[in-house]
Amino acid sequence: MQITDKKISKFDGFTIPELIVSMLVLTTIIMATFSTYSILVRSAGLARMKSAGLGLATEQLEYLKGLPYDYLALQGGAINSSGPKLPVSFEKTSGPYTFVVTTSIRYADDAFDGCLNYPVSQSYLCVNGPADTGLPVDSNPRDYKLIDVSVNEKKSNKEVARVSTHVAARVAETAGNTGALLVNIITSSGEPVAGAAVTITNSTLIPSLSQTITSDTNGVAIFLDVPPDSGKDYVVSATKAGHSSLSTISASGSLVPVYPNVSVLAQTVTNSTLKIDALSSESLRVVSRHSSDGTIRPNTTMNIRGGVKLYTDNADQTYSYSQNITTDINGEILLSNLTPGNYYLCYSSNQGCASGVYLAVSNNAYGGSVAQPIIVAPGSVSESGSGPMQIVNAFITTNNTHVKLADIQPSTIPQSGDLSSIIINITGSNLAGSSVTLRQGGVNLSTVIDGVDQNNSIYRRVDLSGQSGAWEVIVTNNGTTSIMTGVTPGTLGGVNVTP
Repeated sequence: MQITDKKISKFDGFTIPELIVSMLVLTTIIMATFSTYSILVRSAGLARMKSAGLGLATEQLEYLKGLPYDYLALQGGAINSSGPKLPVSFEKTSGPYTFVVTTSIRYADDAFDGCLNYPVSQSYLCVNGPADTGLPVDSNPRDYKLIDVSVNEKKSNKEVARVSTHVAARVAETAGNTGALLVNIITSSGEPVAGAAVTITNSTLIPSLSQTITSDTNGVAIFLDVPPDSGKDYVVSATKAGHSSLSTISASGSLVPVYPNVSVLAQTVTNSTLKIDALSSESLRVVSRHSSDGTIRPNTTMNIRGGVKLYTDNADQTYSYSQNITTDINGEILLSNLTPGNYYLCYSSNQGCASGVYLAVSNNAYGGSVAQPIIVAPGSVSESGSGPMQIVNAFITTNNTHVKLADIQPSTIPQSGDLSSIIINITGSNLAGSSVTLRQGGVNLSTVIDGVDQNNSIYRRVDLSGQSGAWEVIVTNNGTTSIMTGVTPGTLGGVNVTP
């Protein structure tokens, strides 16, 4: 019997690299599918949320449009009305979502009949302006009311809907014995501050008045329908998260405030300007030292004052901030959220410098009644951030010949240049004949005199070859020592050798 040979086909299977590639491709496809599905689900949920929010916004807007014109005023808002006041915001549930509905109502001054006589920087307040040439100044700028309703999902605070409209009275611009108060909120450098809560109060009126609105993108808040008061009884204040706050004050005897309370007259516009700045959680670090050798002086109590000067009289030294501070066992204290401005240190337990006691600060020194300020700049800075926090060394002494430091130049020296013979200029007082040393950790570099010393200015030559980073500058004279501390990555004192 003849047997026919059969050729059996052999399947070799997948190699390990092929299996890995196949698994990666399959995993990518599965992940892409789930990602697409997840995006579609989220998009559908967001669409439902926005639809529900828009329904609430429209419902609130229609409700407001159905109210009497005088009722269109908010609790604590800028419109003073004899009718009941509406809440600024409220919560409402729609389906699975909880929303916060917020209402804004303000007057509009339309250019069709002329506008109030605004300063150039506030001319944008003339809606549809500028007004046609020849139109008179509109002394009653309450042409109509602008209503804005926004809806935010409560949990995420995400805005899901916003609707606006304007509503006019049947008889517009009825006569009224009221005035306007225009408030500008700016930084110390003159930049507008948007989003600040601006409040005006007057406790002498019956009933008392308190209105709050938010400054616009130009830093302006305008209050209309303000009852007249010629006694400068209106207090204006401004606050914003992460910023300093400021409030006007009344005169104190013959002292005139830098930011005075204001009067409001009928059919006139009163202007007030307040300055607020960004705060830093690490504003100032003070290190107390012995005057004889610059070593740490722990548990030292002194007074610090500064921030906003309250009165215009140069002889008056009343500031918005005045506190007694005590350094710790390491001679240090960290001050946070100080209002940007000038600050002064005094070795005293009261609100002023004690007679005959001098306090020398390393890079801003003063003694007795001659004070040089420590400047706390606006913004967020820290020792580990984009710039150094202000650090000052406070030397307690009754010696009026104590060496005092005001400035060191250059404060920054590039490594790329010739470092073998660097000349530094130190200014201050009681400097002639001083011994100057640069210190970094355990390394000390001596200096030699360059030129002729003056009491308020000396020059020293130092070899910085092969050196880098921040160096403390130690100045000793008349048995006293002051230190300029260098801080990386930048420096507010000392000498910094940079790449």
